Amino acid sequence: MYDDRGCDVFSSDNGTLLPLYHLHRKWILDFNRYEIDSLFGEGLAGIIETDEERKFRWALNDKKVTDSGINLRRVNTCHISHHFEIPSVNADKFAREIALTSFAIRRISITDDQVTFIATKTQALALIDYQTHLMSMYGKKYGTYTGWSFEKTV
Repeated sequence: MYDDRGCDVFSSDNGTLLPLYHLHRKWILDFNRYEIDSLFGEGLAGIIETDEERKFRWALNDKKVTDSGINLRRVNTCHISHHFEIPSVNADKFAREIALTSFAIRRISITDDQVTFIATKTQALALIDYQTHLMSMYGKKYGTYTGWSFEKTV
């Protein structure tokens, strides 16, 4: 981990690293966010994906990627959107926490008891597994993750 000057911080004591985690949480790579949150007992810590959930998520991802016809060994950059239905009581907390990721978040619709969100990112479709893992954990924590969609970039 690095401090605000970009210097290495050598410590295995969470108490020493926790202030840096809070200060620089926005800079955590999304790919490592779940594991780092778990180390500090915050964010997505304690939100668990079962083996069955993971296998189901992977199967859906594989089918959607296969059906797309996109060759993941070539340029496969896409605008990827993740869809959520969040109870209104959790909506602000959800928006604040997911804003710490590199995804752009938008409220799509609001009713008395639910807010529909979309989180978007332009990235290689080949990285969809880590994205759906992260997004499904946010959905599990705050409401429901309803899936993802994509558009090819030009």
